[in-house]
Order: sequence, then structure tokens, then C-alpha cells
Amino acid sequence: MVQKKKKTSSKSTPVQSEKTKSAPVVKSAKCSYCSWRHPFVGAAIIGILIVFIFISIDFLPRLYNQFKPAPKAPENPVVATINGTDIRLSEVREFAESMPQLAGVPFEVIYPRLLDSMVNMRVIINAAEKSGIENQENVQQALNSAREQILSQAYIADQLDKLMTEEKLREIYIQEIHNYPKQDEIKARHILVKTKAEAEKIQQQLKNGADFEKLVASDSLAKENGGDLGYFTKNMMIPEFADVVFKMKKGDISDPIKTPMGWHIVQVQDKRLATPPSFETVREELQQIFAAQNLQNILAQERQTQNVKILKPAL
Repeated sequence: MVQKKKKTSSKSTPVQSEKTKSAPVVKSAKCSYCSWRHPFVGAAIIGILIVFIFISIDFLPRLYNQFKPAPKAPENPVVATINGTDIRLSEVREFAESMPQLAGVPFEVIYPRLLDSMVNMRVIINAAEKSGIENQENVQQALNSAREQILSQAYIADQLDKLMTEEKLREIYIQEIHNYPKQDEIKARHILVKTKAEAEKIQQQLKNGADFEKLVASDSLAKENGGDLGYFTKNMMIPEFADVVFKMKKGDISDPIKTPMGWHIVQVQDKRLATPPSFETVREELQQIFAAQNLQNILAQERQTQNVKILKPAL
């Protein structure tokens, strides 16, 4: 089907006059986008807008309150109060950190007992203060003694901290490494059983080519790390075990070895000269050595600056 071409108006001209260019062109056809100009349509739209505004005033705040983010818990909340005195979470954490025996225990596990202990302590202290027991002579002496001990320890620690530097600690490390004993180190793995007969059976299976790790999994009483003992020096093991193992060569499988734990079959995997520990792993030990070396110097200097007289009374 051939479409008919639309007739063009004979009045239209390809080029507009200057007057026509400056004036806006008004379409004679009805504009669908301008229908809001109709008085009834405009009134309807205005009414809808008014209803929407009133709904929004009431509904949107409730919607926001329903879905707004929950307020963050305070970082250091109060977890207990005794006579108006607060105990905060940070104090419970500090209490846990002051007890080395609790190192490695998750804080969440020990938290209830720690808090209970702190509450009990504060209750007893309040009762003691109220009773006036601190005015007793023996209590005063004990308090003064504790105060003097705390002050002296704090002062010495402060003086040592001022003297201690990274360079001085490394000097001590070099001296200690120079004196580090040269000793053999062995890497081994073992299978532990209850009886000598079991150990002899396993020894024979290993010599016949049985897989060590499979025997650990099936027969050993010590299955951790596949029986791997890692590297160790002779003084790290009990004598009845070390005396046998350190005579063996790399790759050897031992005869049954009896210890208080049972019977062992040991395979030596490697032998080497023990390497000194790194600086970072022994930092605390180096600090202790530095403190021992410098404590006497601090005491001597303080005695020189103060009027110290040693009297010899008749005993």
C-alpha cells in the first residue's frame, strides 16, 4: 500500500520574516501538556497537593521514627552504681587486664564475675570508710606502708623509663646474644601409646613404610599437629626423652621410649644449631636486665643528694 503524502499549506514559507522570528509561534492545535491550565484540572491537582502535604505532616515523621538508625550505645557505659558512684565498662576491662592469670580468657566470659567482684569490693570499702576503721593505729600503719611502697615503685619505674632507650636495650641484646650458648636443636614428631607392646608394633609398621601421620591419627594418644613437636633443645624435654632423642640422626626412628606420659616412638626430622631469639621476642627480658643494672645507680645518686647518716646503736 502506498501512503499518501500530506499536503503542505500553501501559506507556509520556508523563510520567516524578521517580525515572525521575534514573536513566539502559537500552536493552533490543543497541547496535551498544557491541559492543567483548564480550571477544573488545575483545581484537582491543587487539591491532591494539599492532601499530600497533610498526609506527609503526619505520616512521614512516623515513618522516619520507625526506620531511623538505632542510637549507638555509649562507648563507655555505666554498668553499675553503688550509692550514686558509677562503675563504667572501661573500669571492668582495666580490672581484667590487671590480672595476668586471666590473659587469653574472652572478656565476655569473665565479665559477670568481674563486675560482681568490683561491686562487692566497693560495698566493703564503703562500709569500712563509714565505720571509721581507717583511724585505727594498725590500719594507719598499713596504709602508710602501702603508700610508701607504691610511691617508691612508681618513682623507680619513672626514673628507669627516662634512662631506658632502644639503643641501650639493643646493646644489652648484642651482649646477651654473644654469650648465647651454642646448642643443638632437633625437630621431631612422635606417637604416644600406653604399652610397650603397642609401641613396638608401631615401630615395626613405620620401618615397613607405614604413613606416620595416619598412625598418629589412628593410634596415638597425642594427636595434636599430627604428632609434630617442632624444634626443641635438650633442656626443653624431660631427661629420659631427651637423652635418647639427641643421640639419634636425622630420619631415625627410635625404639620405644618410656616417660611418665606413656611410651613414645619418635622420628627425628631435622637437626641444626639453635638460633638466638630475635630482639622483639626478648624485649621484656632485656628491660628487666636493664632495670637490674641501673637500679643501684639510681639508689646511689639519690643517697648522694640527701643527707644520709648510718648510726650504729648499741645492740
